[in-house]
Amino acid sequence: MHRILVDAEGAPELTLAHCEDDSLNLHSYAEAARPLTADRIADAIASEGSVSAAARLLKVARTTILRHQRRISDQRTTESQSHDESAQRAD
Repeated sequence: MHRILVDAEGAPELTLAHCEDDSLNLHSYAEAARPLTADRIADAIASEGSVSAAARLLKVARTTILRHQRRISDQRTTESQSHDESAQRAD
């Protein structure tokens, strides 16, 4: 804990970014705390080769990745339909 306070250099709030000592192994928690995005999910699946392995890498449940993928797909479908409807109205 003392090391974290030293690394924070008087910051008003301590965050995982202040944990520069690799022996603390806290950076993996900071990475896992980042929000899931379509790019992070796609990169993890591409690098790991499966949804299950990607979930382990991202430290989330496999169903979380599947839920995010379904939500992203639904958003893209809705956007595509809206675009198509706008194009039809313009004709």
